[in-house]
Amino acid sequence: MIRKRIPAKDDRILVRLTEKELLPYTRMTVPEANVNLSEMKKRFKLGETFVVDEGSSAAGFVSVQVSDDSLFVDMLAVDSRFQGRGLGTSLMEHAERYGRKLKCRASRLYVDSVNEKAISFYLSKGYTIKSYVPQLRIHLMEKGL
Repeated sequence: MIRKRIPAKDDRILVRLTEKELLPYTRMTVPEANVNLSEMKKRFKLGETFVVDEGSSAAGFVSVQVSDDSLFVDMLAVDSRFQGRGLGTSLMEHAERYGRKLKCRASRLYVDSVNEKAISFYLSKGYTIKSYVPQLRIHLMEKGL
């Protein structure tokens, strides 16, 4: 089941998921990159975060922001123990429905160029690579909603 983030219940778990599943890719370009609970809470407040549970705790999440007619997928992470079960797909579909409900016409996201698994995942969901930011080694990907 996908639900809205409950800060007191989820935030520490979401920080750990970010550290485990996303940060290793970022550190390939920015070795000093780090996350902490305070920074993540600020980031979550910029938009909406949806969580998928496996058992009694969060197994994955997607954090999105809306600006004008665009949905920006800030972060998507699924615990590696639960990958391959469709949780990431469900989270993305939920986020895109949320964007359409708010009249967004496109969904955009950045992905580390070394994260080939994520790039393949987004391509399979209909996203296309729009540009590359060499300084950060990230791709901008986009999909019409």
